[in-house]
Amino acid sequence: ADPKPIHNSDGTILCQDNKIWLTMSIRGYGPLPDSFQGIYSIDLETFEVELVSTVISDKGDGVKRQYYASDICYNPNTDEWYYITTSHGEDHKLYYGQFEEDPRNNKINEVKVSLLEYPSVSNEEDASLIYDEQSGKWRLAYCKNRGGYQLQISESDSWNGPYTEIYTYEQTSCTGIMI
Repeated sequence: ADPKPIHNSDGTILCQDNKIWLTMSIRGYGPLPDSFQGIYSIDLETFEVELVSTVISDKGDGVKRQYYASDICYNPNTDEWYYITTSHGEDHKLYYGQFEEDPRNNKINEVKVSLLEYPSVSNEEDASLIYDEQSGKWRLAYCKNRGGYQLQISESDSWNGPYTEIYTYEQTSCTGIMI
């Protein structure tokens, strides 16, 4: 579920040597109790898909977690890798963290995460992050469950918040959105 291309802070998808990378979740429900957040490469000539890495979230309490619907954003201006993810199975909230190096190069990436400060904080998922050069703000799109998922867009001066809501689209239910 939830394939999301790894991208630069301006939203352009990272592409090198005819490959792109994406995060994708395997959710453990019912008879499959475990979950997996992987990073996959896709060869744009052969369409071969390869699992290159996994991401483990750590809230600092000694428990390693597989969160879902993760967005990885590379900031070429600072050479930093940002991570926004969803804790579907626990509290269904958005968390943020930062990779110490390019997550595509490690088989296992363990990221310390913290609760993101954003409007609502109760039943959200599928966050997508970019830097809007025109406004000078970080933009965060995500889905908020209000009897169906609506798109919310929030902004902040910093990639890791705090965020304030600037737009809500309520006409139809949607998940898996991306800026």
